[in-house]
Amino acid sequence: MTYRDQANPPAGQPCEGCGRTLEPRWAVCLWLQPATCDACHDGQMEKRQAKALDEYRVDAMRKAGIHSRQITEALRVTGSSIDGTLAEWCEAPRAWAWVYGDYGTGKTTQAIMAAAYYAKLHWLEYSGASSPRPVVFSTVDGLLERIKRQDFDPAPYIAAPRLILDEVGAEERTAWGAKTLRHIINERYNAHRATLFVSNFALADVMAKCKASANGGWGMWDGQMIHRIAERAVYVTEMTRGHRAAKIAGAKP
Repeated sequence: MTYRDQANPPAGQPCEGCGRTLEPRWAVCLWLQPATCDACHDGQMEKRQAKALDEYRVDAMRKAGIHSRQITEALRVTGSSIDGTLAEWCEAPRAWAWVYGDYGTGKTTQAIMAAAYYAKLHWLEYSGASSPRPVVFSTVDGLLERIKRQDFDPAPYIAAPRLILDEVGAEERTAWGAKTLRHIINERYNAHRATLFVSNFALADVMAKCKASANGGWGMWDGQMIHRIAERAVYVTEMTRGHRAAKIAGAKP
């Protein structure tokens, strides 16, 4: 048992952490108060560091647009508790991905968990007050509404290191929305910024619909956007109801 105090080691006094008797030692660190042994002091420091780490992670996830009620659960997200494809996408530098499946298969939940996981991986890079959002999660319609409220400026969503778009193909078609969406996708494509698309439709089916349509597009997505998504989509995965049940059963506590 030692006490790190060069000035006045309180030999014989009890440690305020564990109650054991302190022993004097000429140490390299100066810790005057409280009177704690090396082991208790190190434990307190680890707790403080863990708390600070969680605070940084919470800040990063808030910047991602994750709702506050989901942050507590998101802090417990690990790479093994989300779909393997999405975990790989979080760790890949510039990859695009397309996740699809029927209603109720957990696509949106997995996308939120991917956003939380990426924020945890890169909390240090984006922890400052003036730092950009590390990842933006939004439905397509929600993203366009945000842009309208922000003086029609899509720049934050072009510059975001990661963009996750949910409900792709379910959005309301407008000429302005199609033009804005095309601009965002093209700029992210040119800058090689990682993007994840979540949809009820398989990418191969969407490409077939584009070829069969009179205007070469699919709803608000023109043929060029879909082609670029297919070109960059390193990860394409289908979510099923059985897949969701397996993930819930194997989730980390």
